[in-house]
Amino acid sequence: MATPKAIVLRAAGTNCDKESQYALELAGFAAKRDVHPRLYLTAERIADMRNKIRTEPYRSFLAKVRQVVDRGVKSGPPRYGDPGAKLNDEQLWQREVGNMMPHLAIMYVLTGEKKYLVVAKDWMLASASYKTWGWGVYEGIDLAAGHQLYGIALGYDWLYHDLDEKTRTTIRNCLQRRGRFMFEKIATRGVGWHNAYLQNHQWVNITGLAAAGLALYGEVENVDGWITIPLKKYKKVMASLGPDGASHEGVPYWSYGIEFMLKFMDLSRDLLGEDLFKDNAWFRNTTSFVQYSMLGRKFWTRESSLMSFADAPRYWWYGPDYMLRKLAAEYRDGHAQWLADETDKAGVCKCSACFLNLLWYDPTVKPESPTDLPMFKHFNDMELVFMRSGWGGNESVFAFKCGPHVGRHAVKAFSRDPGGWHVHPDAGAFQLFAFGDWLIADDRYSAKFTACQNTALINGIGQIGEGDLGFQGNLLCATSRGAAILRAFGGREFDYAIGDVTAAYKDKAGLEKFLRHVFYLKPDCWIIVDEFDTAEPAKFELFFHSDFPFKPKGKGQYVAGGKKGTLRLTALWPEDVTARTMKQALKSADDIEVTRGQIDALVLSNKSKRKSAVFITVLDAAPAGSEFRITAKTAKTTKGRTLTIKTPARMWKFLLLTGQKDRSQPIFKEIK
Repeated sequence: MATPKAIVLRAAGTNCDKESQYALELAGFAAKRDVHPRLYLTAERIADMRNKIRTEPYRSFLAKVRQVVDRGVKSGPPRYGDPGAKLNDEQLWQREVGNMMPHLAIMYVLTGEKKYLVVAKDWMLASASYKTWGWGVYEGIDLAAGHQLYGIALGYDWLYHDLDEKTRTTIRNCLQRRGRFMFEKIATRGVGWHNAYLQNHQWVNITGLAAAGLALYGEVENVDGWITIPLKKYKKVMASLGPDGASHEGVPYWSYGIEFMLKFMDLSRDLLGEDLFKDNAWFRNTTSFVQYSMLGRKFWTRESSLMSFADAPRYWWYGPDYMLRKLAAEYRDGHAQWLADETDKAGVCKCSACFLNLLWYDPTVKPESPTDLPMFKHFNDMELVFMRSGWGGNESVFAFKCGPHVGRHAVKAFSRDPGGWHVHPDAGAFQLFAFGDWLIADDRYSAKFTACQNTALINGIGQIGEGDLGFQGNLLCATSRGAAILRAFGGREFDYAIGDVTAAYKDKAGLEKFLRHVFYLKPDCWIIVDEFDTAEPAKFELFFHSDFPFKPKGKGQYVAGGKKGTLRLTALWPEDVTARTMKQALKSADDIEVTRGQIDALVLSNKSKRKSAVFITVLDAAPAGSEFRITAKTAKTTKGRTLTIKTPARMWKFLLLTGQKDRSQPIFKEIK
């Protein structure tokens, strides 16, 4: 089938609440006006899919869908629960209602088993009967509505000819009523996410609205704006994404957001003739971001398989198998295909939209193991550096973050924050997973405080954007401000990165310089050198967090040990460094006054205030129960301070060239 020409707007306006103002001409779509199904599926494609599901891997894809829908058959649709007086209830349980409906519908379409048609109708009618889709400020305009608009739209389109007239009318009326409500709110800028171009709430909701419009187009008048506004916004989204493929919202939120972006992009190209995949650097590179964020393959579990900054757990919320298969198909990316297969085999995927495996898999793209990839990777828009000891499956993984909160491109493009709510005040922070344990850990999904990150406080003062449930990034965008990676180098024996964290801090900190040097001696030693300068004498506090308590083990040494791996942290300098260990409370992201739990912390600081300080901290890891193999010492010489590190492979001796005018220059000068 020929690709339709792009849509043509007859008239448009962003502040108008009259749907007729958004009238459009869908060149090439006219032939589909009275045809169902048309969203992803056609009669021809259904016939082809019925043949494919007799073969692998489609048979296994369908089996996974069957597992999902059989749970839906057994449970039936959730009963509506009145939230009572809670005016801030998003009713997020309704997301799963929206997610279930396409699975039920495609199961019936491909197998012809009547029970799935009956149950699909039950779920769709239940959704249509719910008193509210979100409560209070969320009613009809947020995630509960976005998921259900999408799910009902696909069910309506795919089951159109199998629904009785009464059911079809009820569902059509629901889509029309709910879609029009969301459209009017968007058109009049009555939703908080209307200009949050880098935030998952916008992507979910405009995808749901567009799906509803495309399902009803031709039989319900004035749904044109339901399609054109999302398309216009998505074009802005695509222009706002940085080129490196990294996500400021973290990997789990990446999976949530990209799922809905890909859903729209597929519909857009097929029905609107607008190809948002073409010449899109972010989407072309985003598999790499996920690949480098994964832990060693042997350590993947449903509770822990990836490292992630921002509001994120250590596991997948959505997919990622079907998303990676789509990226593999679009960009002929064998690494994406491999990662899709391996996450599927490992059982770490979530089946929120696993029906898309049937639609998005391209068998002509052959899986490629990441063993041919470099072990070092710098994502230079989001300013993330990953250092790995290998790709064999049991490797150590170290991640260092030191960039603008939404990336270089976006912070320059916007004068206000375009969607950094889920970012943390973590410029200069790092994470370390080694020998099967989280030895330096992130605070995951919690309220935003610099003291909960693996970075520093200056006189108790943290980074811009902290202190609330969500990160506040308007000032950073208004001033095009943020941290930066000044140097990033990956080599055979060592990796090296320099992060300039200075610009991330509040002005009242009086910070003139905060450089963090990360020197990785492969495979198990990481040297952190921090340089500070302030306008007035200050106390510098370095925070380190772990899944395990830090226990003192001799002068300046602290050990955090798990069941599989153990970390030793050695505070080499300054001589008068003070240390304290604690259980640090994490504030809940749902209620800033409620603690989500605790995380073990070690805090290093200078004993007396000073205007300039250099901290040298050495981290080395080993299997639990074994001896550490690294020795480290520092000394004062006539040429400056030296650092000597002895590893099992060799002895390293460096002169530390601190205080250089050019901040991008290495401070480690090897002494032969």
